[in-house]
Amino acid sequence: MAKKPLHELTPLHDWILVRKDFQCGTKTKGGIMVVGPGTNKWIGHEERPMTGTVLSIGGEVDAVEPGDRIHFPYAAGTTIEYKNEKLAIIRQVDLNGVLTDE
Repeated sequence: MAKKPLHELTPLHDWILVRKDFQCGTKTKGGIMVVGPGTNKWIGHEERPMTGTVLSIGGEVDAVEPGDRIHFPYAAGTTIEYKNEKLAIIRQVDLNGVLTDE
């Protein structure tokens, strides 16, 4: 049985609605966030792995369910704004994998 969507917006076909995990910078041992060109860690930087949480899925998606954490390429999908919230909509074929918290 499929999980209930975590968002009221449901994509069509093989599209997946995702809330991206925006990470910026590198945290030092003392807890200070260092952000800048020398760190190569700007939000959305191409070298930064992109992860997010699946909010809802289209009817043709069979690889993930709402609530799954996923990894995808920087340029995958389209950023949309819905009710003042920035989300991404990504095709299933563009996913790199599902993350586990082990």
